[in-house]
Amino acid sequence: MVNFVYYRYVEIALAIAGLVLVFLYRSKPEKEFWFGLGITLALQAMIMLGADYFAEKRGGEYVREIEKLI
Repeated sequence: MVNFVYYRYVEIALAIAGLVLVFLYRSKPEKEFWFGLGITLALQAMIMLGADYFAEKRGGEYVREIEKLI
């Protein structure tokens, strides 16, 4: 469960890095690779942030149930 905190920080950092790439290269057609990489990185990081949010929620419920048994 502790690792979810680290995942969250990494995913937020990657989303910010992706958005920075998008805003830096949005009006430079010769740098379309970096623009596309920024879009992809930001989207993927946000999707994973959402997925990990729900996984952390389910994990918390699982831990509480296990602790009841112990």
